[in-house]
Amino acid sequence: MRALVLAALVACDQGAAPKPAPEPSPVPMPPGDAASIDAALPTCEDVRPQYMAIKQAQDAAFDAALRSRGFKPAKLQREWHVETREAQSKQVELIELTITHDGKRRRVITGPIYDRANFDDRARDVVVDADGNVWEATRQHQVTTTTTVSVQACEWGCFGREPQGEEPGRDLGRDVWMLGAKQTFKGEVPIEFSAPYFDIRYTRIDCPYPK
Repeated sequence: MRALVLAALVACDQGAAPKPAPEPSPVPMPPGDAASIDAALPTCEDVRPQYMAIKQAQDAAFDAALRSRGFKPAKLQREWHVETREAQSKQVELIELTITHDGKRRRVITGPIYDRANFDDRARDVVVDADGNVWEATRQHQVTTTTTVSVQACEWGCFGREPQGEEPGRDLGRDVWMLGAKQTFKGEVPIEFSAPYFDIRYTRIDCPYPK
C-alpha cells in the first residue's frame, strides 16, 4: 500500500466525538439450561440468507433513490490509511484536504478514524452529480417492515465481525479518496429511501475476551 502523508489531519480532528451505531442489547435468557436454550437458536450462518436478501433490497432501494436525484456512485481511487494512534479521532464527517502522495500534492477526501475489524457498516457513499461534483450521500432509511431474529452470537455481532466467539482484533485507520483535477467535494446530501430492516439480537452473555 502506498504511503499517505496525512499529518495535516491531526489539526483537523476537531468537533464532537463520533457516535457509533447503536447495538441491540443481549436478549434476556428465559428460565432453563442456558446451553440447551442457546443451542435451539439459529447461528449467524443460518440467518445469513435472510440478512443478505434484505441488505440487497436496501441497497437497490438506495441506488434507485440516488439516481432519481441525479447522482451516481463516484469512481474515485480509494485507499486505506493505517493509523497507529490509540485515541479515536474527533472527526465525524468527510473533509477535503491537500496531502503529499507519492511525492506530489493531491486533493483528497478523508473520513474519520475507525476500527475496520470491529465495524462492518462504516463505508461512506461517495457520489457525483451531473456536473461532476463529489458528495457524500447520507442514507435516510425509512423502514417498511422489520424482521427480528435472535442468534447464537456475541454482542459484537455476525457479519463482518470475526470470530463470533471472541472479541476481534483491531485494524485502526481511515478511508481516503483521491479527487480528480477538476473535482470539488461539496459535502453531504441526504437521500431518503424505503426498504425493509433486519434486526439481529445477540443472546450469548458468556463470550470470552482475549487476555
